[in-house]
Amino acid sequence: MSVRVEVVRDGGNPQDLAAIERVGKHRFRVRPYSEDGDANYKFALNIRLINDGAEPEPVALEVDWGDERYMEARRFLYIGNGDHWCLTPTVLAGPVSTANLLLSPGGYSVGLSPAYGLGEYERWAAVGSAAAYRRRVAGLSNDGREIHAYELGSGDTRILVTGRYHPYETASSFCVEGMMDWLARPAAEQEALLERYTFTFVPLPNPDGVYWGLCKRTGPGGVDLSHEGALGGDATNRVLLSVIDAVHPQGFLDIHGWMYLEQDGLHFLDAGLGDRFAAHLSEHPLFAGNKWKGTSGDDQAEGSIRARAHRLHGSVPLAVSYRWPGRTVAQMRALGGPTLAAFCTAIA
Repeated sequence: MSVRVEVVRDGGNPQDLAAIERVGKHRFRVRPYSEDGDANYKFALNIRLINDGAEPEPVALEVDWGDERYMEARRFLYIGNGDHWCLTPTVLAGPVSTANLLLSPGGYSVGLSPAYGLGEYERWAAVGSAAAYRRRVAGLSNDGREIHAYELGSGDTRILVTGRYHPYETASSFCVEGMMDWLARPAAEQEALLERYTFTFVPLPNPDGVYWGLCKRTGPGGVDLSHEGALGGDATNRVLLSVIDAVHPQGFLDIHGWMYLEQDGLHFLDAGLGDRFAAHLSEHPLFAGNKWKGTSGDDQAEGSIRARAHRLHGSVPLAVSYRWPGRTVAQMRALGGPTLAAFCTAIA
């Protein structure tokens, strides 16, 4: 048959062929995998949909999430490759979201967000702005993968930026990649920041979770770096803690994605910091009319890695969560520079 579905080895979900079923000539049912069943993070989906024929074919793709909570956040799919994706609506029925497509010849990735696997990070690290940074291997993950830290700047104030704690949140990787690209460009604003601050980035602290297409943890039975990372529960977690303790950051910017459809998120200890950050960003065209959902105090939980940095190092933490709907990959990257500049202004 000319149309088929394939699993993806790097960042794919599901990775078990038994979770993909042909239920009609061009109708498929896919059952995504969650490593711990937490519906609040059950948004990982990354498969390949392939039309080997010479003509477009009608295709029905049913995604059975096995959980009816948060289905409003699953009323669309992204279909595409690389930097080019199309947002496609789905029809919801119980725990199943169905996309009815006219699939052009070729192969396409399908997910709730544009795909960003370990390979995408490695390609950026090899040819992107990473060459402008002082890079070191901070340590090895549970599966033996390198976790990198990148440093740039010569100022006395130390800023730590992390991303992609939760593997499904590809927005984080695109944003941090764009942020690092922006900071490395020779321009007056960036040069002023590099004189005042020393920046350390850990863009991919959870390479195993990303490679295995997980939802939120470092592995099955592993750590949620955001909410349990203060406890040092596995090798991947301990690498991130070692970077934090080595940097002693005065500012700690943690980039996430999330599944709200119309709001971006702020998580902070100091409400004034959130207000200053959002006010500064509102001056940028990419954030004109932007809606924010702010949460104060959640960083005080015992397992919070940001709360630990605040307790031990006096760090000022801010977690920012960006939504995908209404944004392209290029726009998600473009959010990075203004986000970093706004954070530096807010903590000054």
